[in-house]
Amino acid sequence: MATACVTCVHGIAAAQVATVSPTPVVGSSNPATAEPQVKRPATKPCTVTLFNNEVFNDHSAHPMTFTPPAGCKGPWAKVVLNLDFTVTAGRQYDRTASLYLGNANIFYGTTAEPRSTLSPSWHGERDVTDLSAIFQTAQTGNAIIYNIYNSQYNGGIYGTATLQFYPADFRNLPADAPDMVVPVSGVNSQYELDTTSSAVTATVNLPRNLTKAYLYVIAQSQLGDESWYLSVPNDVAGELETFGGAAFRETEVSIDGMPAGVAPVSRGSTPAASIPTCGTRSPASKPSTSSPTAST
Repeated sequence: MATACVTCVHGIAAAQVATVSPTPVVGSSNPATAEPQVKRPATKPCTVTLFNNEVFNDHSAHPMTFTPPAGCKGPWAKVVLNLDFTVTAGRQYDRTASLYLGNANIFYGTTAEPRSTLSPSWHGERDVTDLSAIFQTAQTGNAIIYNIYNSQYNGGIYGTATLQFYPADFRNLPADAPDMVVPVSGVNSQYELDTTSSAVTATVNLPRNLTKAYLYVIAQSQLGDESWYLSVPNDVAGELETFGGAAFRETEVSIDGMPAGVAPVSRGSTPAASIPTCGTRSPASKPSTSSPTAST
């Protein structure tokens, strides 16, 4: 006996990303954000597609390639990352979504959870003008949504991502973007910190004539530590049937062994309270920013 399927992907007919309005729609069950959309210049942008209707139904990184737009060589007034995602109806957990180009993170967020008769779609965008330095040359990268897809967890995740480059002119001046971007985490991936002794370390050589340097940090709890804010001291974790380690987390930053700042750990979903629509700070987590250097 033969089974026929037209363009089948992992057991389901290939779905499409459903593009929705970037502004909340009254009565819609789709995820919505209270933040305003990125303000855009009046110039006509050049669009570069990073992936289109990509299927994230596996537990692997999806390679991306980037080539600077020939029609908008820069300098740019603004660079905007646009994202559209759809999760098919069924059962699926929220999954962390991250995008990297040239080893630099350009997006970090969370997907929505579907229901048996609800297929959520949403739009997200981020002003990535500060990362203009990496867009000036061709880059490779990864789109990462580690998804478990099988007969039980059958909500498929589909996404489209584009970069829009807005040329500068006399009305829309070139952005005051950093001259260089120095990634300090993984190779086109995030870095895992499992214990209080875990650390991300990097040796960075910066120009001696720099005037300012910013460090972007995004820290998110995962797996057994996802609901750390409900954790209790270890000696009572068993009888309270919850996590140990106490309810305090922070990411500490040091430079040359000297404390330089802290970044909060964003919490994940709250399974005991509700079904998350897009995690807590989604669809896009914002990096904590510090300026450890501000002198010549």
